[in-house]
Amino acid sequence: MFLGLLDPEASLYERAFSRYRARSEHDTLQRVLKEEFNVNVLRLDKTLADAADRNSEIRQKLIDMALSVLKFDGTPSEADEARNQMKHDIDLYDTNHFIDIMLLRPEVHLKSATGASAAHMRITSSDPLSNLYFMRDQQATTDKGIFMSRMSKPQRRHEPEFTELLWKSLNLPIAGRGSGNATIEGGDFIPMKD
Repeated sequence: MFLGLLDPEASLYERAFSRYRARSEHDTLQRVLKEEFNVNVLRLDKTLADAADRNSEIRQKLIDMALSVLKFDGTPSEADEARNQMKHDIDLYDTNHFIDIMLLRPEVHLKSATGASAAHMRITSSDPLSNLYFMRDQQATTDKGIFMSRMSKPQRRHEPEFTELLWKSLNLPIAGRGSGNATIEGGDFIPMKD
């Protein structure tokens, strides 16, 4: 959410807002759903981290997804060295490290400098997933399973890739997904009858 608030309009927010107050309102909503309506509220990051820590296959899928979005650039040798170091250190990182990579979608720009092992590093974020507080749009739930959306806005296009891993980690069936140029979002879905 922090990166999204740097440019609310580009992040598809209606307006700027207090991140602290938004989190407080969200925490209150979760509490009311749990305590007053007995709803089991799952947080995407915690649920996925717990599943990945219990199941090495889910952890490996998360790592593979994170490495596919993490970009290194600089000279070819600098980028290769950084990429290889990341792969070498995989087992040292906790699961939340890879969740953060998925959320922030970082690009690490490297440039050699003079001196012993000196380098300049600049990190940017390309299409960070800053709208995941809104969890209805990435999918629609049907009687046959979860249908994964193809988001209409480029800023949100990668969200279903991430949430699909969550649903799979919970062993929920994926009934299908939007493809091609068609767009559909969970908020567009209205169940009617059979």
